[in-house]
Amino acid sequence: MTTNKPYWLLAAFILVAAIWSTNAEAQTRLYLGAATQHFGSEHYNERHKLLMLEHDGVVVGYFNNSYDEDTFTAGYKWRTQALDLPVPDLETSVIAAGTYGYRDCIKGWAQDDRRVCGMVAVQLDYTAHERFHPSVVVTPVFVGVTAAVVF
Repeated sequence: MTTNKPYWLLAAFILVAAIWSTNAEAQTRLYLGAATQHFGSEHYNERHKLLMLEHDGVVVGYFNNSYDEDTFTAGYKWRTQALDLPVPDLETSVIAAGTYGYRDCIKGWAQDDRRVCGMVAVQLDYTAHERFHPSVVVTPVFVGVTAAVVF
């Protein structure tokens, strides 16, 4: 068994459970997997294992970072009308979080021990579908795409 199988089996189970969920409140989102495009010229990991849970703005999760190392995160997501664009079903938000897993908060290839770093991102969620929200995340270092199952 490869090390990725348990992750994907768990992700598939959670996805199926969320799809079958009958809770109409749509206050919890589960993000599974992400792809990024970094702005730098170095070679970065662009496909990320991601398992992130958002409930009433609070976000916690795990991902393998741009340097392909395990990283944990916790923070808050503010939905904002200040960024709202005149596009139907597009929700804008700002995320501020702490991450643990990078070896340097500026250049992650350092040989230092892992540390806590800050992260700020703008997120655009397409909410036309009740239970599935594709998202674009923009930070100063990358643009990423992910999707959430809503339950």
